[in-house]
Amino acid sequence: MAKSGPHNIPEIDALRGLAAVCVACIFHLFFLFGERFTGPFDGLPVVTWLYDHGWTMVDLFFVISGYVFSHVYLSSDHGKLVSSGRSFWVARFARLYPLHMLTVILFIPIILSGVVHKGVQDNFDLYHFGLNLLLLQGVGLERGYNFNVVSWSVSVEVLCYFLFFFAARTGGRALTVVAGLAIVAGVAMTWEGNAFVGRGLSGFFAGYFAWRLRAFAVPTWCLVACVVIPFLWVPDIFKLGTYLGLTAFPAMILLAQRMPFLAGKLFRWLGDRSYSIYLLHPVIYLSGKAFVPDFYAMREAHPELVAFTAIALVFLASDFSYRRFEMPLRRLIRDRLGEPSEPYARRKRAMP
Repeated sequence: MAKSGPHNIPEIDALRGLAAVCVACIFHLFFLFGERFTGPFDGLPVVTWLYDHGWTMVDLFFVISGYVFSHVYLSSDHGKLVSSGRSFWVARFARLYPLHMLTVILFIPIILSGVVHKGVQDNFDLYHFGLNLLLLQGVGLERGYNFNVVSWSVSVEVLCYFLFFFAARTGGRALTVVAGLAIVAGVAMTWEGNAFVGRGLSGFFAGYFAWRLRAFAVPTWCLVACVVIPFLWVPDIFKLGTYLGLTAFPAMILLAQRMPFLAGKLFRWLGDRSYSIYLLHPVIYLSGKAFVPDFYAMREAHPELVAFTAIALVFLASDFSYRRFEMPLRRLIRDRLGEPSEPYARRKRAMP
């Protein structure tokens, strides 16, 4: 069966890493400061935009996931799934679940300390813990943010995986129909209030259509225009994240693959640790508020130093987690539960 090409796309891995940095190191600094804080970069247009709208980088995550899943799991000729169900779901479980549950557990003492938002405090119960155990914490069954507040997107991704998997097993035509319907449903859901699932559906399957367009010789200037114009003009009918997920972000993924500098070591390092950066940064920031003596006085006296230290700890913890926790457990789970004839070294995939 024809594969879509080499599994690893380092430029897209880099884009995912940069998106994680934008969320963790700019947008979510309000976890530390409770208000806008951009330090010495205050007033710079890009930094200001990211502080106000950095949440849209999660929509970029969804689009990247849809593109990478299509690249890894679909044949290039018919667009049909080229992986067994067992291999697919073991890989997903090994990739997402260990770190997700670790951060859920790490959030328990943080919530008990009282530094989290009241909504998270109110949802600290067995019901929401059970939702997290089942990766259902952000699909509409929850009463609001709970435990690790950023992990809602993980559960939405899993929902997208189910639709992708079952449609792709039927064939490329069925997947294309499902993808189109999912985008329409996703946009409608953002209007009706279920923005989490809506953004995930529309973004993930926009990534699939971007993958379908990858072979077209679109001029670079055209891709640049498709990236820039949506940031300058947003129709009132669309929510910003959904709109960018359907326009600028698919073009950004195609454009990134024409930028060889994104394959450099630093960007690859960030890409490998993007999941760690994303899930661990709330733990680091809120642990500082909860457990560091005189944190608030220190934050008032030396805000730049507090921000720099916290960001450095995020990178250190993410590197340790990736090398000493995630990768060993991923290998262990795949070796124990994966296809017996498919050694881990040959099963390695470029995963979101």
